[in-house]
Amino acid sequence: MRDLHTRAPRTGVSGAPRTLIATREQEVDEYDRRERAFLGLAYTDLEVEELTLFRALNTRDNIVAQATRISRDLAFVTAVDAAAIATNGVALRLEHDAGSDADLQAARATWRRSGMDEALPRRALEMCGLGAIGLEVALDREGQPRIVWHDPRTVQVWHAEDGQRVARAVIAFQYAGEASIDTTTGLEGAQEQHSYVKVCTPETIEVYRDGVLSPDESGPNTLGVVPVRRIEYGRFGRQTVPLCAMSAYDDGIASFDSVVAQVRTIGTRNANPTMVATGMEIPDGAYLQEPGITIDTPAPDADVRWLELSMQGLTALLETAIRVTETLRATLPEFLFIDAGAAASGLSLSYRAGAFVSKVTPIREGFYRALEWACSLALALERGVAWSEDLQVFEVDGGPALPMDQGAVVDMLLALLDGELITKEDAVRKLQGMGVIPDGI
Repeated sequence: MRDLHTRAPRTGVSGAPRTLIATREQEVDEYDRRERAFLGLAYTDLEVEELTLFRALNTRDNIVAQATRISRDLAFVTAVDAAAIATNGVALRLEHDAGSDADLQAARATWRRSGMDEALPRRALEMCGLGAIGLEVALDREGQPRIVWHDPRTVQVWHAEDGQRVARAVIAFQYAGEASIDTTTGLEGAQEQHSYVKVCTPETIEVYRDGVLSPDESGPNTLGVVPVRRIEYGRFGRQTVPLCAMSAYDDGIASFDSVVAQVRTIGTRNANPTMVATGMEIPDGAYLQEPGITIDTPAPDADVRWLELSMQGLTALLETAIRVTETLRATLPEFLFIDAGAAASGLSLSYRAGAFVSKVTPIREGFYRALEWACSLALALERGVAWSEDLQVFEVDGGPALPMDQGAVVDMLLALLDGELITKEDAVRKLQGMGVIPDGI
């Protein structure tokens, strides 16, 4: 019998499922994989083979069961990181001794026009889950600057030799046109698909719709810089795809899902055992699983019995998988919010909280600095001038990465203010970042 076994990786498939990504197609595939992992969608056949996950086949090689995503750890880690970035107190202000009130009012108008307060939680979640997100500054149909977000699968960015300045960016995606309405049924008909491609350089901006240059949307780039950036979660080594909140954790979770699927499949099999007969044939249509049924064997050596899989070792297997998962969780500070428990000491929690702040702070800073840059570009567009570093007069602050006792923080700031250890402006900016007082003060 071989109706339960794990299929080995197919010939030619590496044991490492995600080697260095070299092409744009592979990059998009990796973003798609991360999206499926966050949403808890099924493993693909290729993932099952590459990760050697559990798969049960019957005697006809038909798949009867395979590993599915059970754990929600990946979504939890992503959501915790995103929440530490898109806090309730994200505020846009002027830097010390920089800019004017008119600059701030113009930037806040762009902020509201772009719906930033509503978009930040969603876009921070996408950036943490996918590993990157595109940011563009452009004029809308009314000629007013807006900050536009883009899926990383639709944005390509090439940097100059210094590795800092963006030399060229391409935004390309498909969009649906207006749908026809059936006047009889009132149902929406098929929507025509269109292509949109924008090529940005420091000198020009060219927009192609369905492969044709759009003269109304194309022309010289008055900013003098490429108005597109890609905000990344993190990067290491030669990998073309940036890291994400799930990096280096998803394979361990896949192994846990595989063990759970195996235990569940064997348990289901024991609940529905297979009847095996020797020395006789069981007639078709016989209801032998009903209580009280007896079977008359035609020969002394004939026998009928249930074929059941042994449950021995399953408990140990599942406990081992759980211990592995707990060990993995111990490597990520995000889990201080759920598994601290009564057994964890205050010092242990302090260490993990410090590790979380250390991990998320550079990610937050990169996210906020990109928003500050976008606001300065919007100000240049509104004035109709070329962008320069002199226009970088804004500061975006999200308050503390971890929830804090606001009353204690306010008392501390007042004490520091009384001791003349900080200025009044510093105290006001901190309280604005926490959302304690409004930005207009």
